Amino acid sequence: VIYGWSLGSTVAVTLASQADEGAVVLEGAPASIVDIGAQRYPFFPIRWLIRNPFESIVRISSVGSPLLFLHSPEDTTVPIAEGRRLFAAAAPPKQFVEVSGGHVYASEKDPRFFNAVATFLRAHRLLP
Repeated sequence: VIYGWSLGSTVAVTLASQADEGAVVLEGAPASIVDIGAQRYPFFPIRWLIRNPFESIVRISSVGSPLLFLHSPEDTTVPIAEGRRLFAAAAPPKQFVEVSGGHVYASEKDPRFFNAVATFLRAHRLLP
């Protein structure tokens, strides 16, 4: 199982698009770091400044395993709309679970967090 959180989810998506894994779990995953930067700083040439755009949106359709997306509506670092955009671009089987706790504290504050991961892994026969 490949797990990626925040910026690490872009690495996870890249790896999963090239590896043979059982499943992928993405928490607070952005579709594109460049797009988030351009939204936040519309007057800066973000696309010229960022050397690696970290665009999971380009690679997500190459992931051939089940995907679980965990994202909080309170996430101000990676807006939930970015996570939903990435989810929409992914091939099934996939699942999107809204959790509370913002960008950092979902695993600590939302009791549904670990239950969602365990249920997902059991559904895909990766946990007993």
